[in-house]
Parts: sequence; C-alpha cells; structure tokens
Amino acid sequence: MNVKQDTLFVIGGMSELLERIPPHVYSSGLPTLHGGTIGEQFGRILGFYTCLLDGTERNFVDYDARRHSPELAEKTNAALAVLDFVREQLGQMDEERWIHVYGEFNTSKSRGERPMFVSSIGRELQGALDHAAYHLALVRVSLELYFPEIKLPASLAALPPTMKHRWDVQPRTATR
Repeated sequence: MNVKQDTLFVIGGMSELLERIPPHVYSSGLPTLHGGTIGEQFGRILGFYTCLLDGTERNFVDYDARRHSPELAEKTNAALAVLDFVREQLGQMDEERWIHVYGEFNTSKSRGERPMFVSSIGRELQGALDHAAYHLALVRVSLELYFPEIKLPASLAALPPTMKHRWDVQPRTATR
C-alpha cells in the first residue's frame, strides 16, 4: 500500500463509523477525552486534511492556521461531506511535489518568525494519516469504554501505521 491507499482505507473506516454513531454519542463529552467529544476528534482529523488540501493550492501549509469548524464536531453528516471531499481531492494530489510547511513549535503567531520547511505532499499525507491514527485511537478507546454496543468497522481495528509496525518488527531473540 502507499499513503494514498492507506488514506482511502482510513477514510472508508471513518465514513463507516460515522454512519453508525448516533448524534448523542458523537456529541457527548467523555472522561477519556477530558470532557471532549468524538465529534471534536473527527473535527481535528478533518481540519488537518482540509488545511493540507488548501495548502497544496497555495504551495505552503500552515497547520497553525487551520480552520476549526464547530459543525464538524456536532454533525456527522458535515463530517461525512468533508470525508467525501478529501477522498475526491486525494486522487489529484502528486505525492512527489514539493511544498513549504510552516513550523508549529515556535510560540510566535507571526509567520515571519516561524521556520519554514520544505516537504513533499506525500510526506504531509503521511503526517496527516499518523495524526488521524492518533485521534482515531482515542475514539476507539472511548467507544469501547462508554458505548460498547457500537461496533467498530474492521478497518479501524488496526490502522495502516500500526499494521505496518506490527508486520515490520521482528521478534528479538536473546543473545549471550
């Protein structure tokens, strides 16, 4: 698999899960999320992807400037629409194309004072996928604890970054 295929795999699982989650589950504050909601986790994932898509048009990405949409955190149909948009745009993205990315670790809000790095669309897609895996792990744990009646799609049981790690790591043998 490549990063586009992995992303499509995860988007498919996210869409399937969103179709299963009742509105009260999507917007309930949960202790595992420090009072946050599953919808907010989806909003963070989708905000990252839409920021990257916007950045490919401008040839620079500033993740600090990503938009936060309350609607994505409150309505599954809004999140599903954005997932469809990301899925459509993904096919047009050139993974080898270079792009500039503003650094996030500086406390200054001024772009001029923040470092800019050269990256590739493929590397940024991998970062977005890893970011999604992190938030989806929080979603998975929260659903398993508080809403075990909601069955997770098999495609979200182990995401591509985890599966790759599990398959690439060989057991260690004791040496003396």
